[in-house]
Amino acid sequence: MTNTPNTPTLTDLMDLLDLYWNYSQHTAIDDLQAELSVARLESGTAAARQAKLIQLLRQENDELRLRVGVLIRLLVQQGVISAEQYSSAVTDAKASIAVAQAPKTPQRKPSPRPKPPKLNPAKAK
Repeated sequence: MTNTPNTPTLTDLMDLLDLYWNYSQHTAIDDLQAELSVARLESGTAAARQAKLIQLLRQENDELRLRVGVLIRLLVQQGVISAEQYSSAVTDAKASIAVAQAPKTPQRKPSPRPKPPKLNPAKAK
């Protein structure tokens, strides 16, 4: 069995699994530390609830970033997509988001054309 440059080896996959395992353990430790910190604060305060929510959002964001990074790395290694294609797709997506979020200039309504005066047939003679 020969390995092509785009085929991940068993070592590559094990490295990715080790990376994920280490990250999940780190996340579990962070969760426990966050719970301990929140428990030390007054449980009824809005600040404690907000701090907990922010911590949870940060952890979820970190988890999503890790998963996307691993997924993209696997896709590139297996030749499903090239790094250049991925970079181009990200650049295009950012540009379309910027266009969608750009403030829209109000459209001016065209002013109505003045109507020509009506001719009175009695005065035309």
